[in-house]
Amino acid sequence: MKGFVKILLVFVIGILSCNTVLAQSKKELEAKKAKIQKEIEQTNNQLKQVSKNKNATKEQIAALKKKIELRQSLITTINREINEIGSEIATTSNEITNLETKLGNLKEDYTKLILYADKNKNVYQRLMFVFAASDFNQAYQRMKMIQEFAEYRRTQAEEIIATRNQLSGKKTELQQQVDLKTQLKQSEVSNKSQLEKEKVNQAELLEQLSLKEKALKQVLAQKQKTKQNLDRAIERLIAK
Repeated sequence: MKGFVKILLVFVIGILSCNTVLAQSKKELEAKKAKIQKEIEQTNNQLKQVSKNKNATKEQIAALKKKIELRQSLITTINREINEIGSEIATTSNEITNLETKLGNLKEDYTKLILYADKNKNVYQRLMFVFAASDFNQAYQRMKMIQEFAEYRRTQAEEIIATRNQLSGKKTELQQQVDLKTQLKQSEVSNKSQLEKEKVNQAELLEQLSLKEKALKQVLAQKQKTKQNLDRAIERLIAK
């Protein structure tokens, strides 16, 4: 009888000890599960923030791309305007050259006229052409023709000089426009270059965020798998 009691006592103590061990194991597993759950939540929050930053970076890159396209369009327009003004300057330069040639010819004619007058200072010689007329009316017409020719030449020269000066002013104004547009173009090219650098930086940031997002997803998957394993271990303990 005493032996039976001893055996029963040992059995009861064994069961109690086993239950104590099981209770401790379950408590440890629950603690690990809680820790893993907290880490999962933290990883999820990090993943959400990274995804948010990634989307914001994508939007930033799209905006920069649009700005670069607008800058390039403006640069192309400025180049076209510069070329058009350059053609107009070339045309104006040719017109000025032609006027200079005409003015040179007039000056040459005027010089010849002066030389002719110097060679014919005698009143008789200067008036011979007029007096050689067949009648007074013809003589008057010849004198008037000489005066009108001289006046015409003088007026023509003045008109050429005035037109030349006007064209020279126009050429100067056009050149100023070219200079201003060239400065504007340089500014836009500089702005475009800066935007392209910023776009490259944003692209690098996007790549880093994508890698970080991928790594966090892998970590999250691993932690979720660990949590599932802990859940199954706890369920097995409870089942015992």
